[in-house]
Amino acid sequence: MPVDGMTGQGWVDPGFLESVADPVVVVDPRGVLGFVNEAARRLIGLRHDRPLGMPAAEVFVEAAERAAFEEVIRWVRGG
Repeated sequence: MPVDGMTGQGWVDPGFLESVADPVVVVDPRGVLGFVNEAARRLIGLRHDRPLGMPAAEVFVEAAERAAFEEVIRWVRGG
């Protein structure tokens, strides 16, 4: 699985990250999932057919709390 926009800069080796026994999640500065290894998929229940590139908030924040979470993120970013 490529780590979109990160491997080209030499930041991440997806093969290494996939081989790590611990859960590994890579989120880009926009809050988008760039990589989730098998251990993390099992932990958070993310199926393989769920595409990367989705907002991390959709995976880690309950739907009822998502608007408040996104408001905090906007505030942190100065918007």
